[in-house]
Amino acid sequence: MAILVLHYTLHNSDFFIVVATYISIILCIADFHVLVGCIATSLSRLSTFRLQSLKNCSIVLFMFFNFFQPFVHPLSFSIKRFGLDANNILYEGDAAPSSFGVIELSTIADTDIYFRTGRATYAEPLHLWDSAKLADFTTNFSFVVDTRNRTSFADGIAFFIAPVHYPNPPNSAGGELGLLNSTTRFEASQNEIVMVEFDTFTNQWDPLGPHVGININTISSVVHASWDAPGNSGKMAHVQIF
Repeated sequence: MAILVLHYTLHNSDFFIVVATYISIILCIADFHVLVGCIATSLSRLSTFRLQSLKNCSIVLFMFFNFFQPFVHPLSFSIKRFGLDANNILYEGDAAPSSFGVIELSTIADTDIYFRTGRATYAEPLHLWDSAKLADFTTNFSFVVDTRNRTSFADGIAFFIAPVHYPNPPNSAGGELGLLNSTTRFEASQNEIVMVEFDTFTNQWDPLGPHVGININTISSVVHASWDAPGNSGKMAHVQIF
């Protein structure tokens, strides 16, 4: 089962949205080592994506990752600030730590920001499955989407879990969010990836409008809920996935 909660900090009040509940995720993979606590972003229109925090996982300013297996010691880690001196985060594409201790997933100037990707991945593999035994998983992270007052912006960010050495596919910018491409986006049998997408642009396979979705092995969400990305531009979103 997976429950996803999106929480915005709005001045002196808090706003919570439960965007997905009770979805079974079953992967028939034994002894599966994965990369977790990862963020990918892809832009086809102007906007800025920042990962503000990551406690217990791997991506930006408070992200919390925790998983437990029966009879196995629990594993957890926390990253509160990201910098160039850290060796536990791998940066790809346009992603880079900023002087404020956060990851900017889109760092290219306004004139060269179209159809680009950025990715930040926790450097160490985690043993998440063992002979088809399930593990409990919890992660918390925070991020900011700045639309720069544009009415057209894209494409979004995604938290993903994938096998070690999962590639940054060619031609994966835009709606594939830097994780799939036009060849693999609907080929579930070829992919081993689970993602939670924060999608700001409606592609042909998407529901209408910005949304949060859970995707399993394809770019289409198996469940989704509306997300007011423009109305929350510049505000910090706090995400919990468990």
